Amino acid sequence: MRTEHAELVVAVVDGAVHRYGELVQLFDSRVRQFVSLRISDPAAIEDLVQEIFYKAFKQIGKLHDPTRFEGWLLTISRRCVADHFRACRSPKHAKTNSYLNRSSDPAMETQSTQHSDWVWEEVDNLQLEFREILKMRYQFSLTYEEIAERIHLPVSTIRGRIYEARKALRRRLENKGLYP
Repeated sequence: MRTEHAELVVAVVDGAVHRYGELVQLFDSRVRQFVSLRISDPAAIEDLVQEIFYKAFKQIGKLHDPTRFEGWLLTISRRCVADHFRACRSPKHAKTNSYLNRSSDPAMETQSTQHSDWVWEEVDNLQLEFREILKMRYQFSLTYEEIAERIHLPVSTIRGRIYEARKALRRRLENKGLYP
């Protein structure tokens, strides 16, 4: 497997970016396990796994020895987890967590539904490719594989687009003062 993933790394660096999905498939369970051992929130795990593979894709050209891809990827994973914990300690994040925690109080459920409504209104204002992919993932609960099949793109591209779409939505909400 060591030479297999090194060959994939070289191919991606040489321009065959569509092969990055194969690297994601090879290392997804390893990265997911690494993150899951440190973080218990499933949504945070998913976000971090996406972020890790996105960062690795953006920086893959800087990897000097393709045979060391796994160690390099786990270093990115470790740094992303550390960044996550730093963000969790910030007062801004504490406020967000307390707001998003659900309770059995009907008033809180109504507030959560209203919160969801204006978030989806903002999603509708994003560019088409972001809007569609977020709706497929979060309104229709499609897996990355199902989305990839429907729009005929590699799973790694779907991961990247969802990551970028969520970043765009977060920026939009921050600019309007709607994101704490």
